[in-house]
Amino acid sequence: MPEHHRLRLKNGEYHRIEPLMPADPVRGRRWADHRGTLEAIAWKYRTNSPWRDLPRGARLVPDGP
Repeated sequence: MPEHHRLRLKNGEYHRIEPLMPADPVRGRRWADHRGTLEAIAWKYRTNSPWRDLPRGARLVPDGP
């Protein structure tokens, strides 16, 4: 199992907050994967690391400057 498995949201955790996520817009581009975005944000705050250190295989890698 990948080392960063402990940094992922459990299914129960995500299903509890999933109804709070915005729906896809009627016009324009679809939203990014909500679960991946939340996992990346949680990782950032749990580790206090810069975005560039997001583990390989993470669902979201934000664009740099």
